[in-house]
Amino acid sequence: MEQPAAPGARGALTAITLKVTSVAVFVAMSSLIKAAGAVPAGQIVFFRSFFAIFPILDATARHNAMLSGQINVNYGDVTNLDQAKQQGWNIAERVSGWVGLQFTDHTGAKVEALGKTEVRQALNYAFDGAAILQAVGSGAGVVTNQVFPDGGATNDASLNDMYAFNVAKAKELLADAGYPNGFSVTIPMSPIFAQWQPSAEQALTDIGVTVTWDQMQQPDYQLNAASYPMFIAFLAMDGNSVATVARQVTSKQWFNPAPDYASFPEVASIVDEINTTTGDEQASAIADLNTKLTELAWWSVWYQANNTYYSVPGITVQPVIGMMFPTLRYIQHG
Repeated sequence: MEQPAAPGARGALTAITLKVTSVAVFVAMSSLIKAAGAVPAGQIVFFRSFFAIFPILDATARHNAMLSGQINVNYGDVTNLDQAKQQGWNIAERVSGWVGLQFTDHTGAKVEALGKTEVRQALNYAFDGAAILQAVGSGAGVVTNQVFPDGGATNDASLNDMYAFNVAKAKELLADAGYPNGFSVTIPMSPIFAQWQPSAEQALTDIGVTVTWDQMQQPDYQLNAASYPMFIAFLAMDGNSVATVARQVTSKQWFNPAPDYASFPEVASIVDEINTTTGDEQASAIADLNTKLTELAWWSVWYQANNTYYSVPGITVQPVIGMMFPTLRYIQHG
């Protein structure tokens, strides 16, 4: 799922435009690679004539084009994975974004309950990330409770069991925080995120949290979601750990318009260390921040979703975190 690149309706329009353009370019690159395949290695290929780009936005149409040999590389639908294997295609996968609850309120300014760490921790224990990944994401991803990409230098696999699915523990934490009967919250909802709504509804109901769903269209969702105390999110990740800190924690984004990390001295001090160090010292500080944010349940991350690519034998695709469609340098013969 492509993530919006800028806040507001203009950002949504920009994201749609970028997605259309990206699919068009990706398919065009596949065609060019196919054409170049007949040229002897080492020779430079010049495309002297103009060519038209016809974006194939429909996933079924793209898959059929791949089957018929019209294109050699495709942004893959995981539901076609078995057929891709039968065809002998190369399959490349890499995590691209995290799915879960984005908390815009860690201090209790919007909903008092969210200002308590135990409540946010309860909202981590309440979700069975593995089950949601299988049901909604067809298993294409990795179960983790962190926003740093799985397999990257900062993601700490030892933290993944910190909030293993446990409804009883979630209820216990709510009671300890002063909410034995749960609390009420309003969460926005749009058609794109409706696929996760049943899982969220069930998980929150099971621990006594009463949800009012505020239905809206996607442009309004992007414009207004961050005004709610929490919302279901699918947010693109960054391969660079410093960029992850900036984008997910410290800088204003459409999904986090008022970063509140400075209200937590234990977080702010680590961020200061990150901003004033380099090399191994900085990397160590980022690892400390990841641990601290996980302990504070800064988000409720259910899983990280994969981007999947299919290519014919002889063409390799190297997925890039944060990039839905890799550029040509990452799509090579060989």
